[in-house]
Amino acid sequence: MLVDDDYITNYLNSELIHEMGIAKHVVVCSSGEEALDYLRTYQNPPVEEKNITLIFLDINMPGIDGFEFLEQLETLQLTEAVDVVLLTTSDNPKDVQKTEQFNIRGYLNKPLTAEKVSSIVNTMAS
Repeated sequence: MLVDDDYITNYLNSELIHEMGIAKHVVVCSSGEEALDYLRTYQNPPVEEKNITLIFLDINMPGIDGFEFLEQLETLQLTEAVDVVLLTTSDNPKDVQKTEQFNIRGYLNKPLTAEKVSSIVNTMAS
């Protein structure tokens, strides 16, 4: 799942993931609210391949920002089944420090690259 309010970033990241062949399906959400609604509705569908296992999440979004999304994700009790990687332009030390209170897989600076995706996938596999 890609969660970012920037259409171009979502498009490029979706294309990269498809080209790498690491996901059967990429869900793209343009807001934290949209992503939470999707997860509430479709996280446990009868078709296994629709399950979300990895979320690339932007921090700075209107409405629910990345940190608020993480707080609400915890209430959905999906943190064991879903890995979250923050993908952001923020290099604010306060943002980096704030990530320590959440169970996330990583903190990456944009843009997403094949090397970054491979690193995350390899970490998840081990």
